[in-house]
Amino acid sequence: VDGAARHHEIRCGPHAPELLALIRDLTAQVEAEAALQERERLIRHVVSTVPVIVFALDGVGHFPLNEGRGLDDIGRTREELLGQPVATFFGDNEAVMGALATALDGQAGETLVTLRGHHFDLWFRPVFDNNGGLARIIGVAANVSELVAPQAALEASRGALRELAAHLQRIRE
Repeated sequence: VDGAARHHEIRCGPHAPELLALIRDLTAQVEAEAALQERERLIRHVVSTVPVIVFALDGVGHFPLNEGRGLDDIGRTREELLGQPVATFFGDNEAVMGALATALDGQAGETLVTLRGHHFDLWFRPVFDNNGGLARIIGVAANVSELVAPQAALEASRGALRELAAHLQRIRE
């Protein structure tokens, strides 16, 4: 009616003594699927260009999903981690295992972890099933190494300035 393209499903079948036809407007469904595909393309683009790792863990700590350019920073591939337990690759990392324990206990959190010399801001949260049980954990780890090094240098400078100020105060006295 408004001149816009419409999407329809038409089903016909015999219904003695007449022919029965069902026409259903699928326009909203088709448009929603197209919008979802566009969002997925956008997310994949972001994940492949920004140094992040988007991941999911099942209720026992195995990776059913992991994507992102940040995997390159830690020397891992999506295929290598897929289906494997977190502890296989990160079991010796106290911060990662602590975050996993928190998430498996049903709590969301954020922490800074260091993996292969890179600093990641790690966000995670549990997702529960309809019965209240832990279904999975979802998370994002963003490589913030470029922010951590200047912050450490700033803290070191502040410490040196405090020492200098204290030394100058002693000289004045």
